[in-house]
Amino acid sequence: MTEDGLAQRQRAAVLLEMRRPAEARAILEPLLGRDPRDAKATVLLASCCQQEGDPARSLDLCRAAAALAPDDVVLLLDCASVARAAGHPYAARTWAQRSLAQSPGNLRALNVLSLAEAALKLPGPALAHAEEALRISPDDAELRVAYALALSANGRPAEATEQYVGVLEAHPAHVYALNNLAAERLRVGDLQRSTRLFARAVAADPRMRIAAGNILITARASRRMLLSRLALTIGLVCLARELGPVPAYVTAALSVVWVAWSFGRVPATVRKRLGAGLTTGDFIGAAIVVLGGALTLGSEPGTGESLPGSLVLICYGLLVTGVTAVRRSRVDSELRKRGVRLPR
Repeated sequence: MTEDGLAQRQRAAVLLEMRRPAEARAILEPLLGRDPRDAKATVLLASCCQQEGDPARSLDLCRAAAALAPDDVVLLLDCASVARAAGHPYAARTWAQRSLAQSPGNLRALNVLSLAEAALKLPGPALAHAEEALRISPDDAELRVAYALALSANGRPAEATEQYVGVLEAHPAHVYALNNLAAERLRVGDLQRSTRLFARAVAADPRMRIAAGNILITARASRRMLLSRLALTIGLVCLARELGPVPAYVTAALSVVWVAWSFGRVPATVRKRLGAGLTTGDFIGAAIVVLGGALTLGSEPGTGESLPGSLVLICYGLLVTGVTAVRRSRVDSELRKRGVRLPR
């Protein structure tokens, strides 16, 4: 390749780092038109497709690039990284393993392999490769993030959180540490902190669609929280009405106040998305609340007719809120023992 061709290829790589795939494509396609066997340009074009949301085309181009240079460790790792980002962890794992076989102890190969195995739900191998990489370079932020992901996949959320917090202490704007820590806190029901961390990740890299998309995940968690609290409130106040002379308007007022307070706890950036991405679980939860509410609120107090509906609502509310609360309590207790202070 000519010096001008190399310069153009480097320019395309810089544009991809800046997440400007359309401009990179405009450079790469003429290069490949002149030299279809340019493996590096091929994998860069695969990265363009990945960023543009075409994972199938991206994988095809990675395969073509790997076939053109089967012994090039750097290129194979480029293919593995692009495939993993495009949602093809099997292919990513294969190319990372080939790279590691040709270059034992290669940090990048160990890192990509661990991330791919975590995505494939292979927690044991993912942790083993992450630990091996971290032994070689214990202060590398990217390796610590991969290690934290592997810890989380192995059911060790407090240790994973500790790693993310350590990375953020050294690199406060580390996008993936912010994003992954936010997801970790979301799993234990810490919606407020989770949303703030997601917002920081998006601010650090506005083009990072993964972090922006996690706002939708937060909205789903918020819906579950609101439904469970509504169910629990209606169930408890109707049970109280059944057992004692509580007027219907008191029941309604208490329910409204509690749900309004819960809604106020949902971050403003998430409220706009509460109705987006409805899942089967959302419809099941809503059906339980509606049917249980109809059975309880539509019955006469003191007759016992509202008891079945009240118990259904209370059980559903306790199940959803209780499981999350217990999980959060355990994780936060372990974090306190480790002296880990979560970022605001």
